[in-house]
Amino acid sequence: MRTLLISHSIRRFIKPIYICWKIIMNGCMVSKIEDVMSRQVITLKKGANVMDAVRLMADRAISCVIIVDNAHKPVGIITERDMVKRVLNDALDPESTKIDDVMTSPVITIPADKRVTDAINMMQKYRLRRVVVATDKNKLLGILTQSDLLVRVHKVQKELGKMNESLRNTINSLNRYKKVTTSDARITSLKKKIHELEKELKKTRNATQPRNRKL
Repeated sequence: MRTLLISHSIRRFIKPIYICWKIIMNGCMVSKIEDVMSRQVITLKKGANVMDAVRLMADRAISCVIIVDNAHKPVGIITERDMVKRVLNDALDPESTKIDDVMTSPVITIPADKRVTDAINMMQKYRLRRVVVATDKNKLLGILTQSDLLVRVHKVQKELGKMNESLRNTINSLNRYKKVTTSDARITSLKKKIHELEKELKKTRNATQPRNRKL
């Protein structure tokens, strides 16, 4: 009978933490790109000049423009860095220079149903600050940026802090009632899950740190 009461107490304390962990893992780190990406993508048709892109960036307060063809499929991307490196540094006339000549092309894309961690791996591999989201037929769906990832990181950090606090309270409560020790298998399992989440969080944070990326 005492064993049953102890087991019930353990479940009562641990269940909220386990649910919290599932929410974080399913809702934050392993969520799909389509749940995190920006859907309102600012585009410019191929053949426009650089000044068109400059005005568009200034008007919309954005740092990049996706270049599309007549079928609205992404064929390139131009960023503020491209403007500096390929236009200003080479003393090109933005009014007469075609955007096709200075944009980054082809565009590296990723499907919307991939995981956020897949996008992070791609951004690290190609040293990207943003990645275009498109279908397998190259239909433009959105864009995933470092800013989008930072929002996700902050959410994970907040939830991870809550989980750590709950775990400490659980251990203290169970020890106080002498129901279980901190070496209990359930506590060990929870600690392992938190460690896994911390690793994912560190990986995401590293991906969003400013480095010498291309886009």
